[in-house]
Amino acid sequence: MKFLISFVCAITACDCCAIEIIFHRGDASNAPENTVISIESAWKAGAQYVETDFHRTLSGEIFVFHMPYDLKRDWGWQGADTRKLTMREAEKLKYSGKFKERFSDMKLPNAEDIIATVPKNRVLVIDAKEVGDPHAFTQKIEKLRLKYGLNREQLIFITSPSHSLILNKEYPGYKSILSATVSAANGEFTNSAEDIVKTCKENGFHAVMIGHWEADKIALIPNGFIKFIKDNGIKVCIWTENATENLEKWKALGVDFICTDKGTKFLESANREHSPREK
Repeated sequence: MKFLISFVCAITACDCCAIEIIFHRGDASNAPENTVISIESAWKAGAQYVETDFHRTLSGEIFVFHMPYDLKRDWGWQGADTRKLTMREAEKLKYSGKFKERFSDMKLPNAEDIIATVPKNRVLVIDAKEVGDPHAFTQKIEKLRLKYGLNREQLIFITSPSHSLILNKEYPGYKSILSATVSAANGEFTNSAEDIVKTCKENGFHAVMIGHWEADKIALIPNGFIKFIKDNGIKVCIWTENATENLEKWKALGVDFICTDKGTKFLESANREHSPREK
């Protein structure tokens, strides 16, 4: 399946385009987010795309967690700067989050732990939260990709414009996604569709991930916003959408991807929508 490893166009089912479902931080509804068991659970559930968060520390290690406060809350990290986290310290951390009754023996994963789980023809979406030196970060990911026999098309980066330029120039085949948010204060986009397209084209982004936290995400999308971006050859992902009843609405707007905490439910809904109808 060319699209699964090229990010060129959305898959088709029946006579219409389907929305691809990205499992946000793995199967986070059923296992601790951003852990090996969560990522593996997502693959087993049928995910074609799984998103996870990478942080590179001063020691050059890449650990997997969402934000520093998650590391403190769920893993008992007591340090002031997560960039100073070492492998030795990470190995001592114990999981104590909401799934602790079932997964108390879990360890904090690193980049290799996660990349090692990626099956053939599946795609890991790497949210590069803390990169440090983008060259060193990408070199380490590249070594892991080669070690586990993955294609560059199987790893997609949500990252900065400067890092996206490096990927396009020095690592052809890697794809990058621009993250754009809606202001929680007034529901207005921080950038116009024209600004997003300009940034994507100047820096080699292949898609934009549009996110916001208001309850009614669809109502906040200006008329023609998504169409303008797609007409300029850029794919559109919405995050984080957890209401399956909005699936067809997003599809009608031309959205290519939905990133969700409810990956299994969305995948089931998408499959039902595109399965043959009984006559």
